[in-house]
This record gives sequence, structure tokens and C-alpha cells, in this order.
Amino acid sequence: MTVRLIAFGDSIFEGWDGHEDIDRSKRIPETIGKINGWDVTNKAIGGTQFSGNNSFDSFTAQTNFYAYDIVLVGFGVNDWCYPSSLDSEQQAIEHGIRNIRATNPDIPIVFELPTEDFRKGSTSLDDKNSRGWSQNDLCDLILRVANQNGCTAYDWRSDPLITYANHTTTLGDGQVHPTQATMDAMAQRLAPVVKEAYDNRKKSNNNDNQNNNNNGDNDKPDPEQKGPVQLTKLTDPFLVGDIFKANSDKVIQAANQIYQKISDLYGMQDTKKATLNFTNSKSLNRELRNAVVSSFVSLQSVMNDLIDFCNEQGFMDPLGKTPHIEIAPPRQLALDDDYQSKYNQQWDTIATMINKLLGYVKEMED
Repeated sequence: MTVRLIAFGDSIFEGWDGHEDIDRSKRIPETIGKINGWDVTNKAIGGTQFSGNNSFDSFTAQTNFYAYDIVLVGFGVNDWCYPSSLDSEQQAIEHGIRNIRATNPDIPIVFELPTEDFRKGSTSLDDKNSRGWSQNDLCDLILRVANQNGCTAYDWRSDPLITYANHTTTLGDGQVHPTQATMDAMAQRLAPVVKEAYDNRKKSNNNDNQNNNNNGDNDKPDPEQKGPVQLTKLTDPFLVGDIFKANSDKVIQAANQIYQKISDLYGMQDTKKATLNFTNSKSLNRELRNAVVSSFVSLQSVMNDLIDFCNEQGFMDPLGKTPHIEIAPPRQLALDDDYQSKYNQQWDTIATMINKLLGYVKEMED
């Protein structure tokens, strides 16, 4: 599955080099995506800050993070140049983190600390702004808040690309906006940092999942699933029918919620409905095995019909139409570890997609 990176930032991430907008595909977040083989949604806007009306706080409050796997944040130069209090800065950063985790509690968040700003006649990171605090003070604050909240922060100060000695060549305007070459160098530095943050979170989730399996949890949601629809994993073969019934009911309920929300938004008179008939057998027999296989196939049709409807109405992946899912239900008779693994994989596929579709609808509602 392709990793989805979403980036927030100011004109540096937006791709302004001090004279003109660079090619969108060559901006820092997009170059990171190219290096790591990821898809990127870049929501950077020039002139924005951590705090204020157009800010990290407000942007994250308006964004749904179900459909993303990692967040990259690059604000700070405008905060120092057009400052509020450091207390306001801290509150805005903390609010932004809470906004992100409200819709995806496990998503890794990476803060890229601001590069040096030479506006206002600054010659040093220790120069004070009109509020009496320095760029070093802001970097220390971001680093502290990130660490306290379990986020990653990359600090340029130990090995800076942009300094007072080279700022006339590394910055297109000689003040704050990197040249294309400097942006490329920044992306090369940041790409492995962001990838490590994603890999560490994925590894942590896998370990949590393994611990749950070892503890014999038979009816808990999979910790790798993201979003409001949490489907139960199978670890006890005697619960295969019960879990299928519970999970399929959640999926059908969510699908009909999506149909209803889209119909309400567009004022449609007729609302589509998803249905699934599953007959649960309490006995572990061929009848139950066949019912699970056929019902998984039916769920694939339910989900792909829903995907088609969302695509037709414009509720889809920002990078293009959402693709169909493919379900490969376990067909063996023995309910062994291999069966359980394949069974759970199908629910992972379904849960990922239904939560993405819910996320697309919520973004349109907002």
C-alpha cells in the first residue's frame, strides 16, 4: 500500500524561491515523496504561521487525517518575523497536534524546525524580534513541544544548510526563501528523517498487534486500523461467524452513512442503500466456510459500488479516482493460523477503504 504524506507549511514548502513559484513537483514535500516513493498532498500556503487565522491550528482543524499515513509540518519563519507571544505559539502547536490526533491518533507527526531568517536585519539566531524572543527561542519551543507529545523534530542548527555566511547564495532573495538547489538539499536531508518516523510508528503498531495476539485477545479491534470503523481481528476460530457478523454490520452501517451524507449534501431524493445477508452458523462446518466465502465476495461488490458512487459524486482521493478493492477470502477448510491471517487481511482491506471514504466525505462537509 502506498504511503500518503500530507504537508503543512508556509511559502518555503509552497515553493516560492524569492522570485517565483518553482515547479510544483520540485517543492520540498514533493521531492521527499519522490525519494521515499510516497504520494504527497501539499497544503502549504505562503505567509502562514503556527498561530493566527490561517495557521497550523486552523488548517489541522479543517483536515481529516483518516486517509493519510504521516504528517510533515514546516512553519516558523513568519512566526518570528511577525510574532505573537511564545505562549500563543505553544498553544497553537499543541492545538494542531491535538487536531491531528483527534481523527488519526496513531499517525506520526514530523516537525521541520524553521531555517534561519535574515529579514528585519537579523544576523544571528539570537537576535530578538519585537516581542523580545529569538529564532533560537522558537526552535527550542518547537523541539520541546514535539518531544513532549511524541512527535519527531528535525533541527537544522547542528548542521545548517543556510547560514549568515552563505545566505546570499542559498536563499533566492537573500533573506528567507531557499533557492531550488537549497530546497533539493533540504528534501534530501528530510526524506530519511520522515521515513524513519513512519517506519518506527509502523514497527510499534506491529509489535502492539503481536502482543495482543500473544495475550489471546479474541475480539479487539486491530491497532493498525485507522479511523472510526474499527473491525475485530480473529484469533479464536470458534468466533469466525460471530466476528464476520459483527464486522459486516459495522461496514454496512458505515456504507449507508456515506450514502446518506452524500445524498443530504446534494439534496438527492433517493438514497442508495447497502445490504448484506449473512447467515451465521454456530458450528464450524462446510456451511459456515461457504457462507464466509460468499459473503466476503458480496462485501467486495458492496464496497466497490460505494467507491463508484463516491467517485461519481466527487468524493474521492485528491490524487484521482479511488480504485476498487479486491477481496481474496480464505477458502481452506482448516481454520488454522493461515486461515486466520487471510481472514484478517480481508477485514484490514475493507476497514482501510471504508475509513478513507468516510474521510473524503468529512473533508467535503468541512
